[in-house]
Amino acid sequence: MFNSFLRVIRIPLHKISKIMLFNNNYCSIYLKRKDLCDFFGFNFFFISINLYSSLIMFDERLEKKEYPILEFDPTNTGMISPNFFIEYAKPPKFCIIPYFLDLIRYLEGIEILKAISQQKSKVTDPNIIYEGKYYNKKFAVMTPGFTSPWAVGNLEYAIAMGCRDFIVFGSSGCLFWKNPEREVIVPSSAIRDEGTSYHYIAPSREVELNKDVQAIVKNHLKVNRIKFSEGKTWTTDAFYRETIARVNSHKSEGAIAVEMEASALVSAAKFRQVNLGYFLLGSDFFDGDQWIKGEHFSIDTLERYFWLAVEMCFDLEEIGGEQITRKNREI
Repeated sequence: MFNSFLRVIRIPLHKISKIMLFNNNYCSIYLKRKDLCDFFGFNFFFISINLYSSLIMFDERLEKKEYPILEFDPTNTGMISPNFFIEYAKPPKFCIIPYFLDLIRYLEGIEILKAISQQKSKVTDPNIIYEGKYYNKKFAVMTPGFTSPWAVGNLEYAIAMGCRDFIVFGSSGCLFWKNPEREVIVPSSAIRDEGTSYHYIAPSREVELNKDVQAIVKNHLKVNRIKFSEGKTWTTDAFYRETIARVNSHKSEGAIAVEMEASALVSAAKFRQVNLGYFLLGSDFFDGDQWIKGEHFSIDTLERYFWLAVEMCFDLEEIGGEQITRKNREI
């Protein structure tokens, strides 16, 4: 069927990969405009070309490494794309990712946030994108994904929908004894002790956050007289394997916090070339050989940081984002 189709429209086989990329970008635009195209027609055409392209590129292989996690592939498109699952919606480019589900539900309950899109799952609650307004300027809010694979999957979905500037604020363990005046942590880099980031950037021990973006985060904290600590965070996949030896080892290389998503989200943002800022609220603490469980943050406290994150996100427009290339935006 495909050979006949290609002969009719006179497309050489060696150009199929380019057609896949072209239609990836083309369909990601037109699937959002149901009034301008036949949704099912374009979607079928896109998937058909994508599948056919994969057959042609079947012999492409990665160089074998000692461990599969080190076999980085810089190809920007995957066999499965979030474009397959997006719904008709156009969220604002500014997106907040708060790692506090109670806060999101509270803001939705008082009608500050309104759900505009969701990606359903057979395993978890749907990934929902909300829309809100702050002084008549719109912003999006995305439900967080717990652990790196889930978090990055949700981020990919938001990028495919059109979001471009992100502020993440979540909670972390503090690798130093509790200091009530310094509960906020601003990461400067993240130790990559997880697996997802290695699918987005080449292997390295850590990944640096965008300095221009983090400068905006710090400036807003200073203006609001919020004290903070700046330093390295340790991103892990296994919080039940935060052993004394591991904690001490990462503390010795400068880590001041531990969490489960930062290095992966930062790496994915770099690969997709979108802006992503980050700050953390210290929730629990390590003191010598003891772990001390922290208290939950009040909704009032979280709402204060939420609106601060919104203001930070709006200011990301001032730096204009990283240089955007069409290559990595096509997902």
